[in-house]
Amino acid sequence: MNEPAPRRAYDSSRRQAAALQRRLEALAAARRLFGEKGYAATTMADIAAAAGVNVDTLYAGLGTKAELFALLLETELAETLESIPAERRNYVAAMEMEPEPHRKLEIFATAVSEIWERMAPLLHVLQTGAAADETLAEIWDDFLRQRLENLRLLIDALQPTGAMRGDLDPAEAAETAWALSSTEVYALLTRTRGWTTARYRDWLADAFERLLLSRP
Repeated sequence: MNEPAPRRAYDSSRRQAAALQRRLEALAAARRLFGEKGYAATTMADIAAAAGVNVDTLYAGLGTKAELFALLLETELAETLESIPAERRNYVAAMEMEPEPHRKLEIFATAVSEIWERMAPLLHVLQTGAAADETLAEIWDDFLRQRLENLRLLIDALQPTGAMRGDLDPAEAAETAWALSSTEVYALLTRTRGWTTARYRDWLADAFERLLLSRP
């Protein structure tokens, strides 16, 4: 009696690769269309057509337009396809390993300048759209709150060095760094005044040192 042939194991790698490619194309299409047309004028049907997917597939995979936009912000911020908590990002680990306080600030200023340069078009869409769209306003408020939380990581990295100003409590130090490194200041200096990203980075590192660290 012949034994049945063994069933071939299901190989999902091709399907996973296809799903990943669709996700990449959808996020890229959304980023481009939001930048070109703004948030309100961009529809999920527009994004689906540009990405070459069915609109129902887009909703199933990435959620509503607001959820897609929020995900796009997170993935652009982390520079990955998934949202990564700030404490797990490479520059935070580099700051924690660096013993010298001035160098810690340089690492952080470099990370901020690279992030804002990459995210400037999306953040412009978010800021301009938040005034007229309640959902975007909520995303913007949440973005600001998360940024302040992330700035506390910088202060936590500085405190053990003993180099911080003695008259500056941790909460005020975080708020100071939060204001200095805001997207609004970046836009004023680069878009309005024409500074290069490198000039902004050096200015930010210097401003951090002057306002956060005690003088020798």
